[in-house]
Amino acid sequence: MFCKTKLILFLSTMILCVSIAMSQSEQKNAFYVSPTGNDKNPGTIRKPFLTLERARDRIRELKKKSKRSNDGVTVFLREGRYFRTEVFSLNPDDSGEDHAPIIYSAYPGEKPVLIGGKMITGWKLLNEDVEGLNPELKGKIYVAPVPKGWKFHFLYVNGAPQKLARSNNSDEWFQWNKPVKVGMVGPKGQMLVFPPGELDDLEGMDGQIEIDLMPVNYWNTISVLKGIDPQNSIAYRHSKNPTTFWSDKFQEGNYNLLNSIKFIDEPGEWAIDSKAGRVYLLPENENIRPEDEIIAPILYRLIHIKGD
Repeated sequence: MFCKTKLILFLSTMILCVSIAMSQSEQKNAFYVSPTGNDKNPGTIRKPFLTLERARDRIRELKKKSKRSNDGVTVFLREGRYFRTEVFSLNPDDSGEDHAPIIYSAYPGEKPVLIGGKMITGWKLLNEDVEGLNPELKGKIYVAPVPKGWKFHFLYVNGAPQKLARSNNSDEWFQWNKPVKVGMVGPKGQMLVFPPGELDDLEGMDGQIEIDLMPVNYWNTISVLKGIDPQNSIAYRHSKNPTTFWSDKFQEGNYNLLNSIKFIDEPGEWAIDSKAGRVYLLPENENIRPEDEIIAPILYRLIHIKGD
């Protein structure tokens, strides 16, 4: 009885090992990519590449040598997260044939994830004075360093989007303020005169403060403000979007100012000072925990496919 039990256990173990080996078997005419790989590897299942670019370039090399051209090639992405810093580009040279396709695919039963963003770390409570900061939020808002010049419009905490700080927290645009006066469009932009105090603490933030503007009913455009002059409540709107106000009468024109620590007044709101290289966040859960993942986008597209 003892020997029979040992035999059954042995056979069960052998079946399990064979099943694992089959599921991890290397397929013909395939390369493998993994977040834990290395581009110096040969791209096998046990020694995968690290990047899609290396797999693409290896296929290009093979096509020049006319190898594997009759059967096509498959690039398998293994389980894990791939933080992308550049757009993955494919052109006509990367095409296959009807009888020999080139395929990029998730490895069977696994879920690779491409992320066009960067993790932001080094968060600390803000205990210093910053122009525009609500004194009641000192010691509650967190700050983290980011590369100077990096400007992004979205921020995610554990996958949940946070709100860009705004001067009016209402989503009802007709409750927003209107400019006191609207000037003509000129070389300096379009002059806007704001209500007194609206531009306080925003001097020096040229090109960083944005304005979500409703020039006409239900048609919004986001522009940047430059030449911000708080003393005279004047700033100039700059945008490549030609949308402007009706010239015959002052219709609509409601606006909301965006992206300043001055506007942070609700949990989940954030703002970035790209000149200083700092991002501010008032967490929804009061604290930022070590396990929290806070990501901002670097890319606004992951893949670019160029045709003939």
